[in-house]
Amino acid sequence: MRPSTILAALGLCVTGAISCRHGPPASAPSPAVATPSGRLEGTVTYRPRIALPSGSIIRVTLADTAPGGTRWTQVITTTGQNVPVRFSVPFDAALIRPDRPYLAVASIQTGGRLTFASPAWVLALGPGAPASLELVLGIPDPAVGTWTRPIPTQGSRTEGLELTPEGGLALINICSMQGVSWRRSGDTVVLATRTERYPDPMMLRAIIRQVDDTGLVIERGGGYFVGRWTRLPVNGTLASDCAP
Repeated sequence: MRPSTILAALGLCVTGAISCRHGPPASAPSPAVATPSGRLEGTVTYRPRIALPSGSIIRVTLADTAPGGTRWTQVITTTGQNVPVRFSVPFDAALIRPDRPYLAVASIQTGGRLTFASPAWVLALGPGAPASLELVLGIPDPAVGTWTRPIPTQGSRTEGLELTPEGGLALINICSMQGVSWRRSGDTVVLATRTERYPDPMMLRAIIRQVDDTGLVIERGGGYFVGRWTRLPVNGTLASDCAP
């Protein structure tokens, strides 16, 4: 399966959390194997020499690459340990097919802010998967997050776009199109979308005039997305009311 196909199949927003546990710091990654109890074992780390504050929230997600595939997520709240931090994501072993790739990502939030995230999905289970899994996180692009704005002439309705650390684009209450992916180089951002009528991704190359905690301003070439967007808090929610 090509990486672009895998990314499109994965979609954009990793959601849902299940009960979890965490262990002490590890000196080496744990084996990334589907154990009889159905757990993906490994470690999360990052390269900067920065202490991991107590109370940070680590999320690790294992995802089936098939369209509409299942995702399993473990949430770890740190209690003073430093990286690398062990994870153990439980999953339903009956749903795992040995011929299919399963990918993983992780993120760390501290004080309500996204501080580290996986820059890409990593092969975790399936053909070619590593014998041990270490998820190395990086500092996310400032544009990563969910951005919202009122929908003109539609009262209190709000629309949004979510830019994920690994390059996924999700559209919320923008019902005429679907998000595919995004990438940024300097002030230039490329947004890929598609519609039911035109399923092949369409690329919009735009200029980001501003991106910080106060807002995201898209100009020139962004088509529908031109304008000012407000950042949704990390723990905030924006429900979609588009018809299925």
